[in-house]
Amino acid sequence: MTRFLLPIDGSEPSKRALEYALALTTQADHLTLLHVLQPFPAQHTVHYLSAERIKEIQNQDAMKTMAPILQQVEKKGIPYSMHIAYGVPDELICRYAENNHDFVIMGTHGYGAVSSFLHHSVSYPTLQRLTIPVVLIPELITEAKMNPRPFRKILIAVDGSEYAWKAAEAAINLGRRTGAHFSLLHVVVPPIVNTGLENLEWTSDAELLESGKSVVEKYEQRFISHQLPYTTHVAVGDPGHLIQAFAEETGSDLIAMGHRGLNRLAGILLGSVVYKVIHGTKIPLLIA
Repeated sequence: MTRFLLPIDGSEPSKRALEYALALTTQADHLTLLHVLQPFPAQHTVHYLSAERIKEIQNQDAMKTMAPILQQVEKKGIPYSMHIAYGVPDELICRYAENNHDFVIMGTHGYGAVSSFLHHSVSYPTLQRLTIPVVLIPELITEAKMNPRPFRKILIAVDGSEYAWKAAEAAINLGRRTGAHFSLLHVVVPPIVNTGLENLEWTSDAELLESGKSVVEKYEQRFISHQLPYTTHVAVGDPGHLIQAFAEETGSDLIAMGHRGLNRLAGILLGSVVYKVIHGTKIPLLIA
């Protein structure tokens, strides 16, 4: 049994995440629905309504929000549990996720602009804290692009790091459920990209590509041993750009990559690969 955690608040991004969760899960799985209510912001309100009354009103609103969602889950017959919790969303999501769950599926909130990401996103701080794989469903996905059988073409960005291996394993676990074809992509970063220096000499692209093949080969045995369909690809350039471009060109419907210990400051100041892909792609992401 695979246990999925779905944070849901009734917003359009979370509804899209629900659609993906229902498409992925079976009656052999368990889906945990988590609706987080933040403390009432106006402190003086307690002078007019008691804290208990405020909580009662919030609970009533939460049940109205969750009612149509529960109907969808029950219609498919997926075993589920529902939790309404009070507190800071990313802290509670992480607390529930670490309690015997295998994946988190969640929508992104306003990832299109840096200001929105800094002030309103729940997904990004959650991503920083979690130790289990997270599937992010971009806000820009439209119903027309929503695949009723998702994750049939999975692109795995590999670099030999511990996080990339973890992402590859998580992608395999999802892909075996959907009968996916896997593309393994390693992007070799030339020295000029690493340093930002111009007119810096380095080995030829051919040599860089050859070194990249040795990275990809380390992953191949995993796919061969499990008889999983896959292709390998090596490119030279900017990983953040090439991963997105390759996913679009190949029609991939999931990009899997390791978060590489990313923190918020690094994402803003250092142009992290994960940061670039999160903010640039319209394709669901698996981050591990």
